Amino acid sequence: MLSKRVATSIFLAPIIWAWSWFPQTPIPWFAILMSFWALNALYEFYRAVQTTGKGRPLIIPGLALALLLIIQPLFDRPDLERLVLVLAVTVPMVWIMLRHDKTTAFASWT
Repeated sequence: MLSKRVATSIFLAPIIWAWSWFPQTPIPWFAILMSFWALNALYEFYRAVQTTGKGRPLIIPGLALALLLIIQPLFDRPDLERLVLVLAVTVPMVWIMLRHDKTTAFASWT
């Protein structure tokens, strides 16, 4: 099972990702399909990290920002890219600072 996942991630995922990111006119349905696939993979990764007990991943902001990064090329606006990158830095920082346990806020930033 693991070998199939590794083979898919090594060979097929970069090809599909590049196809959705670099065409002259992005295909909206393909971006939606890629977003479901990427969000599912990211959620699976967050759950794996959470079950090991080695960290508390930021699941909600992580999924939201990943979705913004995936659909951002569909809108032909360079300022939107900058906004998404700024949000990718500030939202997790604010999210961590709003947690109840503020003593380990910066320890969980890593």
